[in-house]
Amino acid sequence: ISAALEKEFPELSAVTIKLPLIDHNPIVYLEPNEPLLALLMNDGSIYAIDSAGLALGAINNAEASLLHLIVVQNEGTITIHSGQPVLPSSTVSFIQTIVYQLGQKQITIAKLTIPAAENELDMYLTGQNYYVKFNLADNSPLQEAGTFLAVRQNLQQQGITPSQYIDVRVDSRAYYK
Repeated sequence: ISAALEKEFPELSAVTIKLPLIDHNPIVYLEPNEPLLALLMNDGSIYAIDSAGLALGAINNAEASLLHLIVVQNEGTITIHSGQPVLPSSTVSFIQTIVYQLGQKQITIAKLTIPAAENELDMYLTGQNYYVKFNLADNSPLQEAGTFLAVRQNLQQQGITPSQYIDVRVDSRAYYK
């Protein structure tokens, strides 16, 4: 029964059923997957996404805020069906790592976007006119975050502000425009 419930409801991370010795009623424990991201679609709908990249269901702005979800704007052609995979788990982990690393440096992110281009994450910072391009396929968010922070510090020391973007999609390289 547990396996059937987990298969039918992929938004559950665990289903446990205990049969008591004395009572005739089974005890069912359901553990839902924890939402981590709020994926904002082109049509304005918002979906909660878990660590495995599964769409847990539609939510609204208030729920996303209440759950402290990382809001990511989808500009690509991702289609969503509740209980189905939407993003690779590596993408969810990448986004979490980038947000955490920049949060540790007190850098405020205004917006995260998955553009139509494949395997790219664009990050817009509060108070800046430029954005940062990350490579989702690289799967080294720590290196890309570190590259961005080093380039940002170097540019600030030189009094340079990029007019459009900082691109850290190539390993050990950064470009700005």
